[in-house]
Amino acid sequence: MAEIERLHPASEVRYVDTVCKPTKDRQSALRQLIDVAEVIVVVGGRESNNTRQLVETCRASDRRAFHIERPDELRSEWFDGISVVGLTAGTSTLRETVDAVFRCLEEIARTRP
Repeated sequence: MAEIERLHPASEVRYVDTVCKPTKDRQSALRQLIDVAEVIVVVGGRESNNTRQLVETCRASDRRAFHIERPDELRSEWFDGISVVGLTAGTSTLRETVDAVFRCLEEIARTRP
């Protein structure tokens, strides 16, 4: 903003934060999850900007992330050698979808050697 103000001194420059609280809360929770999980499963639409931002936050923190829309997209081999898996979702993802992914992750964990 300082550079814009410098280049255009007669203009009024305002910053308006338009990110909604639920999205900010998920980003904050994800940063805590990144500290403990070896890999993160992110559930949400491929066209959802906030879901894509969650994936990018993981990758920017050098944390492997899998972006899925449905539980049937999970692959057991993704978790080879992994002890702790994190799960998050975009703000518009249905709770039922997140719960179904969680149950599928539990089943994968039960059947792993």
